[in-house]
Amino acid sequence: MWKRYIDKNLLIDSKTSYNTSGFRFHAKQHDETRKTQNYGIMMRSDDQSVKVPYYGVLKEIVEISYTNGNKVVLFNCDLFEIVPEKIG
Repeated sequence: MWKRYIDKNLLIDSKTSYNTSGFRFHAKQHDETRKTQNYGIMMRSDDQSVKVPYYGVLKEIVEISYTNGNKVVLFNCDLFEIVPEKIG
């Protein structure tokens, strides 16, 4: 993984895992050599009247840290829509 200082006020850090609010997230790279893997994700859309589930793979976790203590965490994912009535 990598770290980049954009300037003295901003650090961008790439991670293979991240823990927050009792949840643990692993990027695919973290689990590739392990017997058990936990990099799959699921989310529901909010832009339709029917909540459509999307499944995918967590590819990368990037944390942006500011010198004032604020942080933003970004998740780079490959998502796939599974629509049961279109299968088969």
